[in-house]
Amino acid sequence: MIRVYNALRVGKIIGLFIVVAGGTEASAETLQGLQYYKPLYAAVQAHHGHDNFGQIKLHGGFKYDIGTDRKDLPFSNRLTRAIGKSCNNLFFAYSMISFWDFQDESGPFEDINHNPEIFCEGTHTGYAWLDEHIAQWGYEHLSNGIDNVSISQDGVTRRSRSIHNLNAVFGLYENSHSRLSAKLWWNFRKSENPDIDDYWGHVDIRFLHASGYTNSRQQHAFQWSIQLRGSPVKGRGRLLADISYRLPDRIGFKNDMYLFAQIFQGYGDSLLNYNKETTTLRLGFQLMRDPLPR
Repeated sequence: MIRVYNALRVGKIIGLFIVVAGGTEASAETLQGLQYYKPLYAAVQAHHGHDNFGQIKLHGGFKYDIGTDRKDLPFSNRLTRAIGKSCNNLFFAYSMISFWDFQDESGPFEDINHNPEIFCEGTHTGYAWLDEHIAQWGYEHLSNGIDNVSISQDGVTRRSRSIHNLNAVFGLYENSHSRLSAKLWWNFRKSENPDIDDYWGHVDIRFLHASGYTNSRQQHAFQWSIQLRGSPVKGRGRLLADISYRLPDRIGFKNDMYLFAQIFQGYGDSLLNYNKETTTLRLGFQLMRDPLPR
């Protein structure tokens, strides 16, 4: 029963992300201003002999446009007025990464990482370089949503993880098939994991590339990305590589569907295990991937 209940929970979450992507005209009207934010995929741990062999990773997110017109926002104090003057579009976002031990008897979730954010897309500061290259800036919170009293099925306690940060994403290069970006952040209120900067650092670099076409709509067949993150001072970090292949229209899927593979090596595959080094191969399906300009 527990496994079935967890499966229903996952189904509801994935269903929400599919609706957000604009699966029907009715949902688009009902959820006006709601957009998908991060790639949506489900992938199984395929590294045989790994402790979590068979574990399912679920990933996805959405964002809500609070106001594209600064006149819509309640600028009641000096701080919000300053934000309004330098912000193009203001968004609230929520994304989630879940690690589901479906292979275990009760099908528990090992870790669920909640990631609410509020951020601006684009700027108009008057400084040409900043306005051209700052793609996003704002605040985010990352937590696994449990306290230190909770006990895992293995009897482990003190599993609470939480950080807050201020961040900025810089678009360094972009065209119709490639994107290079860098994200910088400053973590604070991290008492539950005070050494997390030693493993995650303060910057990650991501390169995204797409190639080939599978249909008359000129949609890319392949898309792959490499993300590097870490602390050069401590000599710790991580590499995350994703690749997806769009299934052809003739297979019969109404909406886009992608074969998906992921390789992770380093620290911080999950927030719970931010200080543990792992090497992981995952295989699965992707429903939405990072958009590139046409």
